[in-house]
Amino acid sequence: EERRLRDEKWKKDAADRKADRAGIQREGETFEEWVTRSCQRTDYGSDEFFVVLERMDVVPEQLDFVSGKLCEYVGENGSKNFEEVAPAMFKWRTPATDQAIMDCVGNRNFGSAARKTLMQSLSKIGTGEAAEKLAVALHGHYRDVKPYLIQMGSVAEPAVLPYLEHENWLVRRATYEVLADIGTRASLENLSANLKRETSIKKTACQAAIDEIKTRHPAEEVEGAEDAENQ
Repeated sequence: EERRLRDEKWKKDAADRKADRAGIQREGETFEEWVTRSCQRTDYGSDEFFVVLERMDVVPEQLDFVSGKLCEYVGENGSKNFEEVAPAMFKWRTPATDQAIMDCVGNRNFGSAARKTLMQSLSKIGTGEAAEKLAVALHGHYRDVKPYLIQMGSVAEPAVLPYLEHENWLVRRATYEVLADIGTRASLENLSANLKRETSIKKTACQAAIDEIKTRHPAEEVEGAEDAENQ
């Protein structure tokens, strides 16, 4: 009997380890137990759980529970497995998961891969608040963040405008390049002010942004819209 019990325990432990490596539920485990346990794992291969979760169909009744556990995980672990966690958070997306992602900005533990995923995630959230969080990266990662700001479109325009006054020329240049793609005529006053201060090649980059915006948003369009409103 003792041997039988030992063998059964060995088989169960082996089955549990196999399930853990695959990131799936253990035999006899409820969905809630699986999610809770998996969000507490620190062992090698724990990232498989997030991949499985991202591939699952979302059950509305379980959405708040899952998103809450994912938010707890990110809050406690920061960049750990973030490349896998972020897609799962978007699959089980709620306002809480968006906020948890935005709260990651400023975490010094994010390496290059996790930082790239964070930038992608902020761009995907697509709100003005997310744009402000994303624009922070212009300080030290202007090359990396530029395409994600452009991807956000005009919603990012107010967020990048303050960086026109940045003391670092490279940051200002990146801002000119972003506005050249997404800027509206609302940026022209700020850009014109910069044009008076910049010199040589710096002036050229600023002028290029102004020209692109004017080409994309001709003055006639603005005047025509104003006329229509006044009628």
